[in-house]
Amino acid sequence: MERKFDEELNELKKKILEMASLVNDIIEKAVRALIEKNEELANQVEKTDEEVDNFENEIDQFCLELLARYQPAAIDLRFITSIMKINNDVERIGDLATTIAHKAKIIMKHQPVEIPQNIIKIHNDIKEMLKDVINSLIEKNENKAKEICQRDKKIDEMYVETFRQILDLIINGNLNVKAGIELILTIKYLERIADHITNIAEDVVYLVSGESIKHKKELNKERVLFVCVHNSARSQMAEAYLNHFAGDRFFAESAGIEPGILNPYVIKVMKEDGIDISKNKTKSVFDFYKQGKLYSYVITVCEQEAAEKCPIFPGGGKRLHWSFPDPSKFTGTEEEILEKVRKVRDEIKEKIKEFINKGI
Repeated sequence: MERKFDEELNELKKKILEMASLVNDIIEKAVRALIEKNEELANQVEKTDEEVDNFENEIDQFCLELLARYQPAAIDLRFITSIMKINNDVERIGDLATTIAHKAKIIMKHQPVEIPQNIIKIHNDIKEMLKDVINSLIEKNENKAKEICQRDKKIDEMYVETFRQILDLIINGNLNVKAGIELILTIKYLERIADHITNIAEDVVYLVSGESIKHKKELNKERVLFVCVHNSARSQMAEAYLNHFAGDRFFAESAGIEPGILNPYVIKVMKEDGIDISKNKTKSVFDFYKQGKLYSYVITVCEQEAAEKCPIFPGGGKRLHWSFPDPSKFTGTEEEILEKVRKVRDEIKEKIKEFINKGI
């Protein structure tokens, strides 16, 4: 029975390697389609997406059957559960490559479009990362897997640099806005592929040593930027509450699209709740953008129309929108205005608590 189990573990390894090889080929074709403006290659990639999905389902089912049939322990259990996680990341890489192929077809319609050389560099680095992470899995090489995790930083840096290059081309009128946006999304998807490869490397470390290096990364605070129109009320309150309630986990900042003057009513109602923001200054979201700051979350807390003016920050952060009334538009007596501001304060406070508890 033990020999049969070993044979099936080898079969599982073979399946995940075949899937990774297929996905590697898809990435290659997707980027070639973009660079060579080859619609036929892009179509080939899109047709392969279902094959990747089938691979994922087959591997998941095989893993569940092995767990049920043999009830493995120790390293065998770690191997199967790690493969299940790696399987999911490989499938997501395939999805992202398919999306790149789709974006390539859109970009082709806006001739001529010069493809930044950094995209080729990012792609080449990703190819090497994927090849090496698969080798680290085959060889059960913990050190190689940890080294791959470090390479992700270089991809992030190239992503930011390329993002700015594309933006400069758009601003200077050298690149069609629609094509530029699609190119920005494309490099974002490449950066996300590198993130998934890093996830695989972390799973290899866990598989070999039982050490979870994912949790070590969580010791670093997540950076959150709150944005509203003037940075005078809503974003200031959100920043203050997140730092107050979860400063051990998050580092919050706030900025405005058109920085104004700190709202005195907001200062007063926040002080009633034990938080002094009287010395805060309003800041420009565009200054933060020019400084190249990176955030895990960029959260707009103004009306949808104003939120759409917020720049797209590089670095892979999630963008959320929470709509709250603008205290600068409140009218009435001083007490009536204060009461309305208190209501917005309490709504923001509850939303922040929900954000912390759900980790979204």
